[in-house]
Amino acid sequence: MKQASKNKRSFGQICVISLLLAGPLFLILGGCLLVAVGEHVVGAIVCIVLGAAVLLMGAIFKFLQSHPGHRLAQGILVGILSLIAGGIVCAALTAMINVGVVQPWVDLEHCRRIADNPVTVMAKVTKHSSYEDTEDGTRYQSFVTYVYDDVRYKDFLYEVKGQKEKLAPVGKTVSLQISPEDPRQQVDDLRRNSWLVCVSLPFLLAGLAVLCMLAQRTRRSKRDGIMPDRQTIEADIKVMVRSRMLRPFLLFSWLCYGFLYLRYGTVFGWIPLAIAGLCFVGWIWCMCTTIRDYRDTQKGLFELREDVLVSKEDKSDSEGSHYILCYRSGDRTWKTSVNGKVFGRAREGDVVLAVYLSNKRKPILHYSETGM
Repeated sequence: MKQASKNKRSFGQICVISLLLAGPLFLILGGCLLVAVGEHVVGAIVCIVLGAAVLLMGAIFKFLQSHPGHRLAQGILVGILSLIAGGIVCAALTAMINVGVVQPWVDLEHCRRIADNPVTVMAKVTKHSSYEDTEDGTRYQSFVTYVYDDVRYKDFLYEVKGQKEKLAPVGKTVSLQISPEDPRQQVDDLRRNSWLVCVSLPFLLAGLAVLCMLAQRTRRSKRDGIMPDRQTIEADIKVMVRSRMLRPFLLFSWLCYGFLYLRYGTVFGWIPLAIAGLCFVGWIWCMCTTIRDYRDTQKGLFELREDVLVSKEDKSDSEGSHYILCYRSGDRTWKTSVNGKVFGRAREGDVVLAVYLSNKRKPILHYSETGM
């Protein structure tokens, strides 16, 4: 009985090992075949490298079983795992950037070139289909076939509706605008994809503004738990005033949306111009407040208060960690987000030196003897 069980386990182990070997070998052989026929060379090379890395990892695992604690083997294993993880992250980021940034810009430029001379063709609705959407439920599609320049383009997506009754019936002839540069592309699709530029642009500009803010804030004094003198406080206030994120964000938005209007006005119309105008007004307002706060700081028009920590809030969830400290200043309270280390070290009743600019309800910065 024990022998049978041992044989059974051995057979199961053999099956698992065979499957683990078959996967990377299939990647390597498939990649070599694609390289040989000259198809998808980049993807084929990725498959070969990934398969070889998995085989090498398996060999190192086997070696470590007989030589536990071998530093060179462990280092190689960690390096391979890091390269694979980094490659996956880079591939995911590349795909996201391509879908959200690169391709919409390509479609926008394409749409600009053909905006004044699209080609109108008569297309016939040839079929309907449906698919399940996780957010909107069942969605219905219609496909059309048309002829342009003696070439027949069959079953191209025409419309997507939430109800089948709203689709153009099969056999109906519809008017369709296509690109003379690529007759497979519909002008409506190019315009719709082009609008992703306007949607994704604020996120890119916000990221750039955050980098500017972080670069400025590296100039703040290193406190290390030592309470600063008034000259240091004044210098830190100026750093905080200069590093406000909204000002560079509005400046970048004004310039970028102004560029969108000047170059792609035929695609977007007046909307980028309106956004650029609002951003310019907002930037002027931010500059005025920055200059005012900077001058008040130079004149010493700021107030130092000793605020008390009255409560701690742990709002961490499955999406990430979020820690908040709540301080009291007179009859008012203010909150600040901190990391887990600072949150664990803070105790209710701790006192911080809070720095207030004129007519501000929340301090522009604060200092603590514990280094918070």
